[in-house]
Amino acid sequence: MAEDFSDSTLILAAHGSTKNADSAKPALKHADSLRERQLFAEVRVGFLKQLPSLNGLLHNIQTQRVFIVPLFISNGYYTEQVLPHTLGFDIRADTSFERLRYENGQMLYYCEPIGTHNSITEALLALAKGIVERHPFPSHQN
Repeated sequence: MAEDFSDSTLILAAHGSTKNADSAKPALKHADSLRERQLFAEVRVGFLKQLPSLNGLLHNIQTQRVFIVPLFISNGYYTEQVLPHTLGFDIRADTSFERLRYENGQMLYYCEPIGTHNSITEALLALAKGIVERHPFPSHQN
């Protein structure tokens, strides 16, 4: 049986861009899709480099559990240092941090980036296969 997240908030944390506002479209679309599925009490999206900003995104959340999911393809500087710091997680000198934080009666869970999930590889391969099938490479006949 799947876990019930209807009492939880999901925050999608993305990079964004100061030069290309359209870079936010996939994250915003993903958030809309999750809202339609009504898996969480609330779904929010925030960006490091554009609005809506991650700063202040944790304010006024009414649920007891908050899941923060980086919309990044892998772990790295942004997912292990910049995002956690921006969201108030205490980063130690060795750049590690506790992924569960209690604040104002809430449990804040900092999750692994979405791109590290095992199903992402299969999803990306299926997308690439579909694109190649619709737009095959020109054949080189001698």
